Amino acid sequence: MINVNSLLSYYRGNPDYKVKLVKGTDFNIEFLKSIHPRKNVLVELYPNTGRFYLRKDGSWTNIKNLSEVKTDADVIAWIERDSEYLRK
Repeated sequence: MINVNSLLSYYRGNPDYKVKLVKGTDFNIEFLKSIHPRKNVLVELYPNTGRFYLRKDGSWTNIKNLSEVKTDADVIAWIERDSEYLRK
């Protein structure tokens, strides 16, 4: 199971990322070392509605549609892989 608060805490403490409040209780996790500043958002979180999006193949995908992402560790691994593409 994915714990959104745990993920937000993890990325708030990581100097390579920024947790940005978007609207009210909605968040983006941004990669600060991206060489593509317009594509630095890696995660969109909407805790109140339960929506959670990750980037897949250049477009936003609801985490419910990603069978390979089930835990916090899976989300962190996904974000780390996505971050590597933004360094190039």
